[in-house]
Amino acid sequence: MVSFLAPALAQEQEPYMQLSGLVKNDLNDPIPYVHVIVKQSERSTVSDHNGLYTIIVEPRDTVFFQCVGYKMVKLVMPSNITTRHINKEVKMDIDTVMLNTVVIFPWKTYAEFKSAVINTELPVNKDMEAAQINIAIIQTQVLMSTYTSPNMNFRNVMMQQFEKNRTYGQSPYYGILDAMAWAKFIKALKNGEFKRKKSSASN
Repeated sequence: MVSFLAPALAQEQEPYMQLSGLVKNDLNDPIPYVHVIVKQSERSTVSDHNGLYTIIVEPRDTVFFQCVGYKMVKLVMPSNITTRHINKEVKMDIDTVMLNTVVIFPWKTYAEFKSAVINTELPVNKDMEAAQINIAIIQTQVLMSTYTSPNMNFRNVMMQQFEKNRTYGQSPYYGILDAMAWAKFIKALKNGEFKRKKSSASN
């Protein structure tokens, strides 16, 4: 009884077919190493370096062609195929993938980021401090000078530029801390030079 049923079952089984062909892109260039996967049976293969592939399929099988940089192609086998060999050329379109912007931070966790923000010391506004010192220096120079001229002003500017270049990269030098300048200022106060300037200005 089994010997009579075996041929009948064999005839009822759906025939296997060999699907083969070439995978190409928009420029008709072969695409190597394309993954060919049969959904129902989970069979798979890869196209060779010339883009050629071959795989066993059955009627109504769904075949996927996947490759990085290309859009996936789905191919459904018809149910009324009688031939054992199917030649199918597959064309894949180039897929442009837009990646989101990635921002890299030097912290591994949010806790490290939070700690860094809390412990960050904001820079001190030294511009105002420097401006106040410069104004004090100018006021002192005006009070100590008995006569000003364009030539003297030019020399003072050149001396300041020279000192700036000479002390570049070093700690800033402030004339208000100059002991010799303070000695000259105190001497001028004792001699009453500022009082004479004030009285001459009022006249």
